[in-house]
Amino acid sequence: MTKRLEDYKWICPQPFANVSTDPYGVWQPCCMTHFEERLSTDKDWEELLTKKDLKNVRTDSFSDYYRSNYMSEVREAFRKGEQPDMCKACVHTEKNGLKSLRQTSIERFNNEFSHKKKELERIIEEDCEPTFFESPMLISLGGNLCNLKCGMCHDFVSSARKAESIKLGEIEKSSALLVPNHCDKFYEDLDFIIDNALEFELPQAEPLLVEYNYEILKKLKKGCKLKVVTNGTINPDRFISLAKHLDTTINISIEGGKDVNTYIRYPSKWETIIETYDKLDKHFDVSFMSTINSLNIGKFTQLKKDIGHRKWNQGSVIVNNRPYTLSAIPDDVKELYLNDLYEFGMIELISYLENSMYDKKIMIELMQHCKRRDNLRGTYLPDVFPEWRKYYEETWRLWMDMSWTIY
Repeated sequence: MTKRLEDYKWICPQPFANVSTDPYGVWQPCCMTHFEERLSTDKDWEELLTKKDLKNVRTDSFSDYYRSNYMSEVREAFRKGEQPDMCKACVHTEKNGLKSLRQTSIERFNNEFSHKKKELERIIEEDCEPTFFESPMLISLGGNLCNLKCGMCHDFVSSARKAESIKLGEIEKSSALLVPNHCDKFYEDLDFIIDNALEFELPQAEPLLVEYNYEILKKLKKGCKLKVVTNGTINPDRFISLAKHLDTTINISIEGGKDVNTYIRYPSKWETIIETYDKLDKHFDVSFMSTINSLNIGKFTQLKKDIGHRKWNQGSVIVNNRPYTLSAIPDDVKELYLNDLYEFGMIELISYLENSMYDKKIMIELMQHCKRRDNLRGTYLPDVFPEWRKYYEETWRLWMDMSWTIY
């Protein structure tokens, strides 16, 4: 008798019946895959491929990836109820009482994808290649092409952000745009993946900028579930004309109300984002979504006021990358933010913030990160986040004090 999904100690459908690629072209199970080494330069990427026997779209097919030693070990770990290292993001999220992508995936196979549950269980037990894909997101098709420089993002996820980091001297000079070449095997696999996807997630970074995405829209069959995450700054008319026959869910990323979002998601314009939402809302299921980071976690009451009647998805993503992790928040700022969360009723985030451990070094990194960008952009953090003013203005002294203590 085939083992049921709920009988496993710790299981995730993604490594068995889903696939993703990252901006460097690495094949991986999902967009939350975590590698300790990752990744600030192209050299890091090359070393990572070799170290972990990872497969990439330049040379390897889906089968090469799925049957690789690394992925075979990952799937075996799941069958034993173990937690692979690549799953640290979900482990961390669950530890803090929030719903992870892993839990969401399992939930889907008990509900909307229940007709595929037995097939999934067979794939897990027999370790055969998948006959369907839950929600593939092949980011390598667009690489890191993006027009925004969001603070809590990564350079390898946004070409505009990487270009700014290079200009500021934070990283080595290289091509800001990462779009890997794809081998012929990849495009053969792509047709199979599209035809057998339960839901297809349009590749990011900013999907409405990626020319190949419009070719994908032409290939998707009527009634196919389509998921899109966009920053809301690109005119959606062309997308609407090609996607209106599909069962489409759209999340528009914002980090707070008008002023907060404009600062963090620079150089977006609030009025454009609202106009985009209203256009898309006439045809599709649309909602706003947010990350949870050190600057915006106490700003959701104002967000709800600024978006008015429009929907906001509270199932948001916790930022764990420095310096935008919640560990950057000093105790006095944390108290203000907790008050906002209590007022707004976001109970699930209150304990998460309460349990975050303040790290002065990360706070200083955050202030320095913002100061460098303010000097370049002509912005000023305390105009939007006055609760951070004393830390922002005293960053240099705080850094010197800490350096002296360490010395």
